Amino acid sequence: MTAVEFSRRMGITYETALKWLNQGIVPGAALKDRGREQIWDIPDAALQMERPKRKGGFGVMWDKRSVASNASPGKDVPE
Repeated sequence: MTAVEFSRRMGITYETALKWLNQGIVPGAALKDRGREQIWDIPDAALQMERPKRKGGFGVMWDKRSVASNASPGKDVPE
């Protein structure tokens, strides 16, 4: 399957699919030459892969202690 189909079937964005493919974490995926362009050839078995863990970004919970240690003196620290 192509990267577009892979992203649709995995329920992820095309950009995320390309990131995973370029990082080499999609099992069995190979970049194939087709004339002037290259396309990803991804086996159906790749749909069973475990999703990679997120590394930060939106939705990260902040530890109040780290916020407090970076706060300026006299400033309120969120509770």
